[in-house]
Amino acid sequence: VGYTAHLKRHISKEDAVVYVFAAQKLSQETLERVDKLTDIFEAEAMENKIQETYDSLLTELEGKYL
Repeated sequence: VGYTAHLKRHISKEDAVVYVFAAQKLSQETLERVDKLTDIFEAEAMENKIQETYDSLLTELEGKYL
């Protein structure tokens, strides 16, 4: 539960500070490049079943420890 709270605070800080700063300070060209690279990263992760792997591990650990 502690780690979950930590991640939620981290994500909230990214949303409220980092992304707002980036939108204000980075050029449109840079923002578009970041979007494109993010799309490539996500597609590769899907292709390599990264999320599926971690979802399976989480399910296994929940069954073992909860």
